[in-house]
Amino acid sequence: MKMNRSAQSVEARVFSLFRREPPRGWVHRSAFWLYLFYLALDISGLLPGEAGLIFRALSRLILFPLTILCVVLLYRWVTGRLLWKVRNRLVVTYLLMGLAPLVLFATLAVLIGYILSGQFATFAATSGFHTELVNLSAEDRDFALHVAQTLAADPKAEIVELPDFYEDIQANGHGRLQIAAFADGRKLQLAIPGQEAEEIETLPTWGRSGFQGIVVDGSKIHLRAIESETVAGHTATLVASLPVEKTALDRVAADLGAIHVMQGEFAAYGAAPQSRTSRGSERETYSAIGGVLPQAKNVFDIPIGQFALLPAVEWTTGKPPLSPVILLVTSRPSLLYRRLSATSLQTSNVVEEILIAIALFFCVLELIAFVMAVRLNQTITESIHSLYRATTEIDSGNLRHRISVQRRDQLGALSESFNRMSASLDRLLIEQREKHRLENELTIAQEVQANLFPRTDLSLHRLELHGVCRPARTVSGDYFDFLVMGESEVFVALGDISGKGISAALLMATLHSAVRAYQFASET
Repeated sequence: MKMNRSAQSVEARVFSLFRREPPRGWVHRSAFWLYLFYLALDISGLLPGEAGLIFRALSRLILFPLTILCVVLLYRWVTGRLLWKVRNRLVVTYLLMGLAPLVLFATLAVLIGYILSGQFATFAATSGFHTELVNLSAEDRDFALHVAQTLAADPKAEIVELPDFYEDIQANGHGRLQIAAFADGRKLQLAIPGQEAEEIETLPTWGRSGFQGIVVDGSKIHLRAIESETVAGHTATLVASLPVEKTALDRVAADLGAIHVMQGEFAAYGAAPQSRTSRGSERETYSAIGGVLPQAKNVFDIPIGQFALLPAVEWTTGKPPLSPVILLVTSRPSLLYRRLSATSLQTSNVVEEILIAIALFFCVLELIAFVMAVRLNQTITESIHSLYRATTEIDSGNLRHRISVQRRDQLGALSESFNRMSASLDRLLIEQREKHRLENELTIAQEVQANLFPRTDLSLHRLELHGVCRPARTVSGDYFDFLVMGESEVFVALGDISGKGISAALLMATLHSAVRAYQFASET
């Protein structure tokens, strides 16, 4: 108890220096003492050596609970100052009830739209890869049929020329298309003008029945198709391979944005391909970027990024690779909408205009609702402010103050009730003052009536007379008097006037005057 009192005295002295009230409550007091300890430890942390390090570490430990307490105190101060007025409380209530769900719904809608847009972007990209594979497989099938027909004409041919397909390959943009041919299990040489040297030396057993997909071959990723054709008992198997690089990705990313294909381990996003050592073996990474992300058309045309795992197999084993092939697509809503509505431009323009009209209509409705809410808030707060001002006027003694009532709702009825109450108070005070005045006059009348009675007791040789009158009210119509006639005669006058109050007292005073006049007349 003594320590608590001493702590409170210290708190009072410190806060008096800043002309502040001492802390109230354990939160405020705890924050005050933790702050003092923090300052002491922070200053002690300036000491050299391990002592300074220890003090600095302790100050950092105290800083965390001190920050929490300060946040609590700041919240109390803000709510106490901000929410003191009913207007601010109503505004905060409206925001919590109306704006918070709207913000949450809008956030959810934006999040869902972002995710769905990203999914559509990856779907469009994977569809582009699928289209490339279908075209590649069709070209590969033509190549296989041509090679099978050549083998049927010359079974011992070692080199097969494909001059007729060169222009088609260039027209399709497959400038780096690589083709390998196998006839009855043996490797054939292909003569294709302008094509690169073949990199495929063997045909894996898992791919002899046909294949089209993404292949990881060493340190590179390819779109690869395997097709077989049999003519006159001779089977020709051709492998068409298209490296996944900028040229191929540019075609896939046309009107879509930027595409990034990566596989392996990366030090950072967008890093150049590099070799890293993992588990004692050298593991290569791959990265290819294609397409261009155009400038935004408006502030809402934000970049949308989404990644997906591309199904791929190892060329040697036919199994999924250890490191997945990742496809990262970066697009914009305008590109996705144009891609989505590319089949019906007129309909898409109409839909876009309808959506804009609906959005504007909703904005107008929201604006009207906001204006109505503000107006209702003003009517409530103005009525409360008028009541508050009226109470201050009544408290200052101005009982004639009235609230101007312009509404016919419950708040208007409350204002009228307050006006009636203040009028009643004013009337009661007037009546109280009048009653007090009458009471003062009655007191004076009582004193006057008391002076009409005998002031002293009458004492004769053999007789003592004593008289007391106690009226039922302040004044009454009762009367008594002692009349001394000569030296040996005494008359007692008694009277009781019917009625009570001022009228009876006035009649009693008249009677007293008449009796005294009779006495004086007898004496003379």
